[in-house]
Amino acid sequence: MKLNAGVVMWMELLEDFIKNNKEPREIKRATAVKMLLCGYKHEEIMPILGVSSGFISTYKKAFFQLGLEGLKLGHKGSKSFLDDLQRAEVMEWLQTKDRWTLNELDYHIASKYGV
Repeated sequence: MKLNAGVVMWMELLEDFIKNNKEPREIKRATAVKMLLCGYKHEEIMPILGVSSGFISTYKKAFFQLGLEGLKLGHKGSKSFLDDLQRAEVMEWLQTKDRWTLNELDYHIASKYGV
């Protein structure tokens, strides 16, 4: 099967993304799209990668709409209750004590920072 220039470009992007990525879920997404571009059918991809047809469709659509960003994890973690300065202050406070309890720490943070 001869691939057109656009498909070759997409394949190169996906190959580079897969090769330089450490996140298994992103690699699986990119591999599913790459296999589609290689001509594999959903029924062939599903048992190889252990994914559903919906998974394949979702990431094919995401890739063609958003590029590689569509394959990346969206979760960025939650926002911390304390900022960097407040965390540093708490660490300093802990170091001034020979021992402390979790209840003491909890009370200190709640009373000083309101969290």
